[in-house]
Order: sequence, then structure tokens, then C-alpha cells
Amino acid sequence: METKKATDIYSYAGAEHDPGLMEFGAEVRDAKLLDEVRDTILSVAESIGGKGVSDEEVNRARQQILKARQRAEMDTSTFAIALSNGRRRATGDCISCIAIGSKR
Repeated sequence: METKKATDIYSYAGAEHDPGLMEFGAEVRDAKLLDEVRDTILSVAESIGGKGVSDEEVNRARQQILKARQRAEMDTSTFAIALSNGRRRATGDCISCIAIGSKR
């Protein structure tokens, strides 16, 4: 996004018991840039596998996750949907959501 080649970027990894897939994506306005954006995403993902991540990057990601959870807790309908999500129930994650929600 810093280069203005993508309007949005995202990643997703399921909270599964066993290792699985991680998904990366981007929203690109100009179709001519699709290959370049794909190559950039792959390059960054592969570099993480080689060099790892810094403590600063981990802390920044942790803070973003905590902020998102706090915002979701404030929106009761979103929080209720998250708690009723089958994947969360299957992984026991709804217990941690309840515990975090009760600490406010």
C-alpha cells in the first residue's frame, strides 16, 4: 500500500490445532499491476520464512489484534456473532473471548 499499487492488503490464518494454510491478498485497482503485486506479496512472505520477524513487528501486530478485539467487544452484535461462530467454539476460543470481555 505504501507504493499505492494496492488499495488494501490482508492476510488470514485460521486458528486451527494443526498447522495449515495462510492466505494473503490485495485489492488492486489496475489489472496491469496484478503480477507485480502478487510477486511482491510472495517475496515478503518468503522473506519472513527466511529471516523471521522482529520483536517490534510482533508487538505491533499484537496491539492491532488487541485493538480489533476491543472494538469488536464494544459492538455487541459483532461480539455475539464472533462467540457463536462454529470455528471459535470448536477451538475453545470463545472462552478466551468471554474472559477478555469480562476484564473490562
